[in-house]
Amino acid sequence: MNRFFRRPLVLLVLVLPLLSAAEEVRWHELAWELKDGLCEPETVIHEPGANLLLVSNICGYRQPGTGYLSRVSLDGAMIDARWLEGLDAPAGMALRNGKLYVADRHVVRVVDAATGRIERRIAPQPQPGALNDIAVDRDGAIYLSDSARHQVIRIDSSGSSVFPPDTLFKYANGLHISDRQLLVGGWRLWSVHLQGHESQRREVRDISVSGLRDIDGIEATPDGRLIVSIVGGAVWYLPNAGAAVIWNAPGLSSTNHAYLPERRLVIVPTGFDNTLLAFRVNPE
Repeated sequence: MNRFFRRPLVLLVLVLPLLSAAEEVRWHELAWELKDGLCEPETVIHEPGANLLLVSNICGYRQPGTGYLSRVSLDGAMIDARWLEGLDAPAGMALRNGKLYVADRHVVRVVDAATGRIERRIAPQPQPGALNDIAVDRDGAIYLSDSARHQVIRIDSSGSSVFPPDTLFKYANGLHISDRQLLVGGWRLWSVHLQGHESQRREVRDISVSGLRDIDGIEATPDGRLIVSIVGGAVWYLPNAGAAVIWNAPGLSSTNHAYLPERRLVIVPTGFDNTLLAFRVNPE
């Protein structure tokens, strides 16, 4: 999502040496492009139960009730443009145990992924400034990025709290959980270890690549290599070793992407361009 607020802040992080800079740009032809039925699409995820894509459409950030979710086939055909309507500013989405979790401006909507029925509304306290992405861990804890306050919020059975305590992530945006690590994208790329007792201080590591800024989406290949998208820009592929690679395609203006490893397909919503693009890659 585009950033809404900018203000000075202090980042409480342990900075590690930067990984190697990007050295290669690869252009890809589009596998398909969807132009109809979308309105400021922000996030796309794969819904394995129905084997289709879910797309969040903000459609006017300051216009409550105008946001909606779309269902799209893996080949880029619109199935149901307004599968779930009446949302405020749906941004990030996450799936767990048949439930779809939607970060919707100030609240989380918990939706039955099969029927589209909203089952619960979770309101973190105090009220967030601008919820952006969302992730759910294997224990059911919910993590939310609050871009306005540069924070990550954790919600579990005990309530909601800043995670880790007293930690700021500049322009907090994309979230991804991989191998018990919470990855946080924003002005940098950070990793937070999730294991251990809640009272223990969490180590926050800066794992950024030189030149990589303004991170929106974060996905991983099956073997743990990262694919990240840049707000309004290209998609970066970060191998475990060697130089990063920038993936580009015609009309690409990234928000929060998806990656389908079986099809080698990167799918990218383009925000204000109102399209959904897909291109095939070959991670090496």
